Formats: sequence, C-alpha cells, structure tokens
Amino acid sequence: MTMLAERAVVPTRTVTRRTLAGLEARRYVRHPLFLTGVTLLVVITASTSRDGARPVLEDPLYPAFFLGIFGLFVAHRLMRSTWRARDVVEAAPADAVTRTAAMCLACLVPVAAGMLWFGWTQVAWALWPPHSPAYGFDRVGTGNRLAIVLAGAVAAFGGPLLGVATARWLRVRGAALLAVVALVAWTLA
Repeated sequence: MTMLAERAVVPTRTVTRRTLAGLEARRYVRHPLFLTGVTLLVVITASTSRDGARPVLEDPLYPAFFLGIFGLFVAHRLMRSTWRARDVVEAAPADAVTRTAAMCLACLVPVAAGMLWFGWTQVAWALWPPHSPAYGFDRVGTGNRLAIVLAGAVAAFGGPLLGVATARWLRVRGAALLAVVALVAWTLA
C-alpha cells in the first residue's frame, strides 16, 4: 500500500471527533433524563409565559436546573458508559482525549435547548411584558435583564461539562450526586 493510500484509510482526529460527537449528541438527545428535563422546562415556561406577575428574574433558574443539573447527570452517565465499554471503545480509532472532546461537543445539545428557551422568553416578554415591580423588574435595565436570562442558557452548558469532568476524573460511586451537591452549595453561597 502506498503512503497516500495509508493516509486515506486512517481517519484524521478531526473527522473522528466530529463523527463521535454526532454519535454522542444523538445519545444525549435520546437520554430519558434529558427528555424529562426538556419536557418539564417547556411545561413550566409555557405555564408562566402569560402570567405578567411571574418572578422574571428567577426565570434563569428553570434552564439552569432542568438543563444544567439534569444535564450533569446525563453527561456523567454517557461518559461513564463509554469508559465501561473500554474493550469495545479501544478498538475504535480514537484515544481518550478525542472521546472526551467529542462528549464535550455533544454537550452543545442542552445549549441549543437553552437558546431556544432564551428566544422564547424574549418573545413572551414582548407579547406579555412583566408588570410586577415587587420582583425588581422595573429596576433592571434591558442589557442586565438579557444577561441574567442568558445565564440560564449558559448553565445548560456548564452543568453537562461538569458531568463530563466528574466522569473522567472521579472514579467513585455517586460522583455526579456529589458534584450536584457541591454545585448547589457553591451557588447558594
């Protein structure tokens, strides 16, 4: 076999990462906990969209919880399942770094859901503007309000990335639960 033919047979790291990321993204989308989180986020957002007296500044807690915290468990579970199937995975032309990078790219799935949620909140606020000064909505400027709400969509990425990190580095049972408790305690502090 010539040198050119050998290069055509061995996939590059970028192609392998992209392919693995697509596979992991499909696994992420089909995970029951992710589907549950998205369903609960849609139900709660739809039920509060027309309520002008809702706590607007608490809106980012919904995607942070349903996409971020649930996503931490999903990413941890998917990453651990990859490590458990080590014999099969080692036969694939990808090293641990490439598999981890692919799983991190798959964590963009909840980010897409979070950005859809963010877009819907902007539409809902334009159609049914919040009018309750009790929640401080009148004291927060538009830029700050957008930044606060966008933080909920960003948490949809941070939670799953923390799930990948705990699955990769912590080999103890209950590592995901420990990470959630630490994350919530740090957030409340």
